[in-house]
Amino acid sequence: MMFKKGQAAMEFLMTYGWAILVVLIAIGVLIFLVGNPSNLVGDSCRIGTPFNCGTSLTADAGVDGTVTFELTNGLSNSVTIVGANDIALTGSAYSAACIDSTIDGVATTDSVINAGQTVTIVITCTGQAFTAGDKVKSPFQITYTDNSNAAILTGLIKTGDITVSVK
Repeated sequence: MMFKKGQAAMEFLMTYGWAILVVLIAIGVLIFLVGNPSNLVGDSCRIGTPFNCGTSLTADAGVDGTVTFELTNGLSNSVTIVGANDIALTGSAYSAACIDSTIDGVATTDSVINAGQTVTIVITCTGQAFTAGDKVKSPFQITYTDNSNAAILTGLIKTGDITVSVK
């Protein structure tokens, strides 16, 4: 009599054990077929006021990878990007290399972004190779002067986050 109870318990455990194993294998196959789950996240750029990110985001592969995005000045007055390295990716993987930037094709030193103006920012990552198909995911930083009262509002820093697929 005692063996029948043991046999029933063993059959119960084996049945559920196989079911759990099948579910785990199915999850593993799904992850393998879909790939890296972080690649499923779409391209995005987020930054707080006074700036807004546009919808145009790109990252180009190469020995010196580039990240390009649109930025709009949401203030009612202009801002000045003072230094050449004042728009940069600040994530640990990129902070040393991704500091050269341009605004609409011109070096960022003393670049003025007028009220409501949308500009194209290109950050070049010197010696930082990007591979096509990968994602660049990094915080970025903008250091600027608010021209409404430059004597008081200088050296302001705004941080954001960017995630973009490398092409």
